Amino acid sequence: FFDLGGDSLKAMQVIAKINEAFDAHLPVRTIFDASTVAQLAQQLASQDSAAEVIPVEELKTGSGIPWCCIHDGFGLSWAYRALGDYLDGPIIGINQIPHADEVEATSIREMAANYADRLQARHPQGPYKLLGWSFGGVVAHALAVELQRRGCEVERLVLLDPTVNANRFIALNPVWSQSHVLKHILRANHIDIPRRWGPLTYQEADRLVRQHSGAAVLPSGQLLDSMAESLNANWLLLLEHDLEVFDGDVVIFSARRGHLIKLRTRRHGLLARMAVRYQQRSWRPYVSGNVTEH
Repeated sequence: FFDLGGDSLKAMQVIAKINEAFDAHLPVRTIFDASTVAQLAQQLASQDSAAEVIPVEELKTGSGIPWCCIHDGFGLSWAYRALGDYLDGPIIGINQIPHADEVEATSIREMAANYADRLQARHPQGPYKLLGWSFGGVVAHALAVELQRRGCEVERLVLLDPTVNANRFIALNPVWSQSHVLKHILRANHIDIPRRWGPLTYQEADRLVRQHSGAAVLPSGQLLDSMAESLNANWLLLLEHDLEVFDGDVVIFSARRGHLIKLRTRRHGLLARMAVRYQQRSWRPYVSGNVTEH
C-alpha cells in the first residue's frame, strides 16, 4: 500500500471502505502492519481488538536497543513509523492511552513514571534510547530524568522541535481542541484551509476533504475525540510542568518553517540560526552535558 503511494488519508479511506463492505471494525492502524490485500484479509478473520490506539506499539521490528518514541500532543506515536526507512533496529511507540492498571497521569512527571514502567516491563535491563517530537520532546526529557532516578542508563536523548510553551487559550477552551486536530490533519494531507473566524467544524473539514480527494473520510469519532482530549489535557499539563535536569547529552533538531523556504537564502539562514539558538537557550539549563543542535 505505501510502496504504491499510500498515505495517512488514503489509509483512512481504505479502512473505511473495508469496514463498510465487510461489516468489520478494523482500526486505521491495521494497515500499517497489514499493508497488502492478503494481510488485510487475514486481519478480517482475526479476533484482534478494534481499539484505534494501544499503549505500546511496535513500529518496526529488529534486533538491538529499540528507539522509544514518545507520542505527540495528540497522544499518538504513529508519525515515527516513517523513521523505519532510515533507522536500523527496532522502533517502539508510546501512545497516551493508559494501560488497564495505570492511574491517569495528572502531571508530566507522573506521565513519565507510567512510561518508564512500560519500558521496563518490555526491556528491564536497558539501556534506553528516547526520541520525542513537540510535546513528546518534553515528555521524553522527563522520562529520561525518571529512568535515571531509577538507576537506569539513558544512552541517547533526541528531541525534535521540543515545545516548552502551551497554547493557553486552547488549553482552557476545549471546544477549540477538535478544531486544532482537524486543521492538523488537513495540513498534514496538503489540504488548504480557508481563512475564517471561529473553530473549524467536523462538517466543514469533511467538505474540504471531499473536495480534495473525492471521498469524505476523516478519522473515526473515537480517534478524533481521543486526539482532541489528549491535546487539551497535554497543554494543561505543560502549563504546570517544571523541567528538571537531565544528566547527560541531548541532541535537538529544529525544523525550518515551510514559509521561510520562499525567503532569500541569506535571510533564511539567519532565521534558522536564530531558531537553533532559541532552542539552545530554552534547554541549556535543563541538560548537564552537551546540547547539540541541527
